[in-house]
Amino acid sequence: MKFVGEITKPGESCGLLEPDQFDFLGTEVMSQAVMTEAALSCALNSMANSEIGYVNLNEERLNKFFNVNNLKFDTSSFAKHIPLFKQKLGANKPL
Repeated sequence: MKFVGEITKPGESCGLLEPDQFDFLGTEVMSQAVMTEAALSCALNSMANSEIGYVNLNEERLNKFFNVNNLKFDTSSFAKHIPLFKQKLGANKPL
C-alpha cells in the first residue's frame, strides 16, 4: 500500500510531489513510513511557518521543561553543540 500526499498549512501548497522510487519489499522490514526529501522538507517548512514550529526558550522555560533548576542557557553551556554563539558573542552570554 502506498500513500502520496503532503502536510501543509491551509492555503499553502508545495506543488507537485512525485514519489521517489524505492525498494520496499526487498527488505525484511515490513512496516515503514517513507517520505521523499521534497515531501519531508515541505512538511517541516510548513510546521516551521506555523505556531507549532515557533520555539521560544529562555533559561526559566528550559529548566521547567526538563523539571530541573540547574541548566544554564548561555553561550558557554551550548558551545559544545553550537560553538558559533560563544565565538561570536563571547563566554557566558545569556541566550
